Amino acid sequence: MRGLSGNMTAFSELGHGAQFKAYDMHNGRVLKIPLTEAETYAVARRRRNIIHGTIEDIASLETRVQTFMNSKARIPEMITHSFNDPAPFLQLLGDPQLSTVSLPEDTHEKKWGSARFVYTQNKVEMANGMLRAICALPQLRSGDKQKLKQYIEDYVQCIYNVWEYGYSDYIFKLGDTGLDKNGNLIVVDLGEWTSDLSFMERAIEEKWWLDNVNHQKHDFPKLPQSLEPFYVETLQNAFTVDELRKRWRKKHLCSTCTNETTTLAAFVSERVAEIDYIDRL
Repeated sequence: MRGLSGNMTAFSELGHGAQFKAYDMHNGRVLKIPLTEAETYAVARRRRNIIHGTIEDIASLETRVQTFMNSKARIPEMITHSFNDPAPFLQLLGDPQLSTVSLPEDTHEKKWGSARFVYTQNKVEMANGMLRAICALPQLRSGDKQKLKQYIEDYVQCIYNVWEYGYSDYIFKLGDTGLDKNGNLIVVDLGEWTSDLSFMERAIEEKWWLDNVNHQKHDFPKLPQSLEPFYVETLQNAFTVDELRKRWRKKHLCSTCTNETTTLAAFVSERVAEIDYIDRL
């Protein structure tokens, strides 16, 4: 990668999912650059993307790619929303900031579609790596078990906190969270979020968080099997429609969300599916 001066910039790649590549900026921040359509196809082909809660229902490759490409489009509005005090909300997301760097225009070979932006975020110790390391141990130690139980409880509280701002991750991928330098649990994957309460009610009712213990979902890093009952029981009790409604938008104080705009948004979302093709089936 070359900087504006033409000198090579030493940003090392940390990895990528189906939506963004992440680069270590070596200043406590991570740079995220969206994958092109062709790159997204390459990722999607390697995944057996089972629809939530099922074993046999597999979404088509084209549907999966369109979902990955388009679901990123809500990120800019979410992280620049006109909250009276946006800092507490953004801290839950690792303080994401849009970059002023522009992507090139789409070509036949390289298409970014609706997600034409780059952003930065606080670097965290990813739960993905922690889960894989602990699961690789020949025997689960009591300290590791307690650490994971506390992490699950902290995860619940983190999701409760974002609900209060009227947003939520609806994939509930435990591995896409992490701990910042102060030990705070952060939700870092912002490509699969929604502000649609009815959509979130469906995700809760259908218990999409069970994908973390669905061994057919290979892209979800798993908990040790001995902790799966604790995870299921904890989230079964915590993630209910009643709890969601009780917390939803409790702290959503902003300069633009009037009663009229909120009503209009709810009306439109009921008649026009968002951009999550797989999950709207």
